[in-house]
Amino acid sequence: MKQAYMDVVMKDRDAWNFHERAAKGADMIADWLADGAGEDKEETAAADFARAFLGAGVVNQVAAYPFESVYTSPTRLVMQDAYEAVRQLYHKYGFVKSEDCDLHEDHIALEIQFLAHLSGRAAKLFEEGKEAEACDVLRLQKTFIETHIENWVSRFCDDIRACPVSPFYKGWSYILEGFVFTLKGAIEDMLQECPS
Repeated sequence: MKQAYMDVVMKDRDAWNFHERAAKGADMIADWLADGAGEDKEETAAADFARAFLGAGVVNQVAAYPFESVYTSPTRLVMQDAYEAVRQLYHKYGFVKSEDCDLHEDHIALEIQFLAHLSGRAAKLFEEGKEAEACDVLRLQKTFIETHIENWVSRFCDDIRACPVSPFYKGWSYILEGFVFTLKGAIEDMLQECPS
């Protein structure tokens, strides 16, 4: 695992510089992976995952549950209003999670996959010369980011960084924030070229 992540992070380190937070995260991960201080990185990352995202072994400490509902419902429970809202959007726009995926629909990974699905859809529409429809998809992406990502991801990332874990997942939290900021900015730039 260590070498695989080193390969991803170090392959083109400059590519992570799309946003200062993403670059900071990539540096944190690379430094942690490069530090061979006698620790089994794979074992540490697995334990950190359980502690941070599943709340394993956490008593009266922060855990970072990767579900929008946890951050947007007053009771901090999964499968609340946000879950139902994204399920309806996924269905409406033809996004289907893989059969082997057992994540709730408001999991951050699925919300990011939905944005990727919409990006593919917009690209196809642009290729087909259907600019107005493609621009509608870009507007949908922007709205989705504003209503289903920005309303919780910063708090989620803050919780990751507050967890007693190694720099590995803390670094990924910075990359996630940088990605969301950069994607929204790119969409806003493209929308400048769209007819109103």
